[in-house]
Amino acid sequence: MASSVLRTRGPGAFGGPPDFVALDPDNDEDLQIINLPDNVAVPNSGLIFLAEVSNEHNVITPFDKIGFRLPTTLYSSAYF
Repeated sequence: MASSVLRTRGPGAFGGPPDFVALDPDNDEDLQIINLPDNVAVPNSGLIFLAEVSNEHNVITPFDKIGFRLPTTLYSSAYF
């Protein structure tokens, strides 16, 4: 598992696994993202849905032997 690069005002309240659904997403201000990238425009009175995906893997190629280091954590994010 990897940590999110997005930060909220606070921990927020979530239900248990496996879904971790926010208990009060309409009123819980702790769930607001405080470091959203500048190029993401938030519409007035609108919502932005975001997804973060990360995956750790073991490097199986010998690239490190020739001075090329691959990251062990792959990360991507999307905003809708």
